[in-house]
Amino acid sequence: SLASHSLSIFNTTFLNNTGGGTGGAVNYNGIGTVQIFGSRFVNNTVTVTGGDGGALTTSGGGAGGTYTIERNQFLNNRVLNPTSHGGAISNVNGISTIQYNRFINNTAVTAANGNTLFQSGGSLANTITANNNWWGVNTGPAANDVAVGAAPVTAPVTANWLQLKASATPAGICTGAPSNTTIVTAGFTSNSAGAVISSVNLQALVGLPVSFSATLGSLSAAQPTIQSSGTATVTFTSNGTAGNAT
Repeated sequence: SLASHSLSIFNTTFLNNTGGGTGGAVNYNGIGTVQIFGSRFVNNTVTVTGGDGGALTTSGGGAGGTYTIERNQFLNNRVLNPTSHGGAISNVNGISTIQYNRFINNTAVTAANGNTLFQSGGSLANTITANNNWWGVNTGPAANDVAVGAAPVTAPVTANWLQLKASATPAGICTGAPSNTTIVTAGFTSNSAGAVISSVNLQALVGLPVSFSATLGSLSAAQPTIQSSGTATVTFTSNGTAGNAT
């Protein structure tokens, strides 16, 4: 119903669900508060006769509700109707904050309808702010990952995103002397704009595989996955060639 009620979902897995309406796993329709944290939405589907939101739809009457969707994984969710939108998430009414999530391989049959996120039209007050998510690449969401409905509508904000970066401490070791060592750290602890990201907000990325390769030296003791710190490390040993190593 459109009553003022709230929904909280924590550390839950939604796997292989199928919906014939909207929201392959979860459909919230109200004017309250939604909190979804630390959960996994995997391989959920809205059927060919259904509507929007392969994993999740948030909607409601009037101004809708307030929705916070953080630190979740949305993997391989889809909408199968060519007119449907939002392979992972569709927002109709309300204010949705979507951050620190991992989005991979979510799809809409019509890609321009939003393979991942869709903001329905109808009011400038209904919004998606989707900064600081991991889109599987360092360059942020692809062209068809985010879509908007008919005017009036406020386009989803995806100005910043999580980004995998590397740094070495100490940095200046390739000076012509062999066997100098440094610790190289790869991680998500700052976003695409350089803002610091706390490790508590990176739980959706912990355990993802990391591989390292190098020039002008060799590698050892590599951590093969992202740790709880949001980083992984490897030891680099210079081969004695001066220059800029990678």
